[in-house]
Amino acid sequence: AIAGVLAALAQIASLAGASDFTTSAFAYFLIALAILGTSIIMTLMLRRNAHFNSYWDTEICIQVNDTKTQDGEENFLPLSELSSGTVLESDEPHVTQRSSRHLLKSLYEMWIHGGCTMLTLMYTLMLYPALLQPIKSVHFDPDNAWSSVFFVPVIVFLSFNIFDWIGRTLAGFVKWPRRNQRWILLAICLARVVFIPLCMFMNQQPRKHLPVVFNHDAYPIILVILLGLTNGYFLSLAMTYGP
Repeated sequence: AIAGVLAALAQIASLAGASDFTTSAFAYFLIALAILGTSIIMTLMLRRNAHFNSYWDTEICIQVNDTKTQDGEENFLPLSELSSGTVLESDEPHVTQRSSRHLLKSLYEMWIHGGCTMLTLMYTLMLYPALLQPIKSVHFDPDNAWSSVFFVPVIVFLSFNIFDWIGRTLAGFVKWPRRNQRWILLAICLARVVFIPLCMFMNQQPRKHLPVVFNHDAYPIILVILLGLTNGYFLSLAMTYGP
């Protein structure tokens, strides 16, 4: 969500500072390079962070069952010292069968939350950005910068990502439906399908068959806000409640 906000802001900045689309695209490319370079520099600077080094330098030890000391204490070997021929034995037989049963049990317990995640993303990606991008302002004027240039980047891309971010953050404080109300969560995720016909009756141009029902700029703004907010909120809830 934060990456989407940054990308939308970069798009708006490139459109505002350029006189034509070629210059705007070049400016957008330079902004992407600057962000990429900043990310590389910050990644390299992580080695100076004490908190990062405390985890990075910790050796992962694996218990080797057939390697014991003479006094009966178990010996641990670092992962880097294990050769390719080292065989890790298990005291319990049929590990594969039990692992398969545990996997099936986990899938059975999480299929509702997984379905909520799939439905949330599916409905969102069906609308954003393919069906939302053609929406035009009802006061469209080629000579007006807001309606011709900035309407879609601000209303569609920036608004969606901001409220998607708000929804993800809100899920950390307000949790409804509860963990034991997973069927309610699934029903709400299914109900988000109503956004699709609502979007089709917005002022999408060009159009040939369906009439424009919501003939005001406030309607696409409300639609994008609700779409982004519910996407971030219910997606985070489904991922949090999963076993």
